[in-house]
Amino acid sequence: MNKILFFARETGSANCILPVYKKIKSSTRYSTNLSGKDFALDVYRKEKLKHLDIGSIYHSFQFSSAVSFLAGGKYNLIVTGAAGSDLTERLLWQAAKKLDIKSVAILDYWTNYRMRFEGPDSKLILPDKICVMDKIAKNEMLKAGFPAKRIVITGQPYF
Repeated sequence: MNKILFFARETGSANCILPVYKKIKSSTRYSTNLSGKDFALDVYRKEKLKHLDIGSIYHSFQFSSAVSFLAGGKYNLIVTGAAGSDLTERLLWQAAKKLDIKSVAILDYWTNYRMRFEGPDSKLILPDKICVMDKIAKNEMLKAGFPAKRIVITGQPYF
């Protein structure tokens, strides 16, 4: 059975991944785990969803932590938001790449594209696919230097 990890840190990211999580969770074809930290946890609690608080497990979440976390979960896919101020999603994407796990990020809003995907050295750290709201977001991301093959217009799951 395929195993999917869902992760968010920000409220907007949590709101975007939850409709996808709920839809996939209802399927018997997939096993799902919901995880997060910081602001996303408030959304999960409000929805009364069972979840894992990564922040309570790892005092300092680094690349090695991300690799351990994903390898231990035996995931086939990770689905995340894309927070700007925190590197957790980017570390998860990098760890997923190292472990040959597919990764998808769902964008929640039309702003700060590069900031959400840049590492400390200002280079882009990308998941395999980035789900965006519409053609406006896709075009703005293309202008900001994102590769077209990574961007998929899916709509905004929360709305």
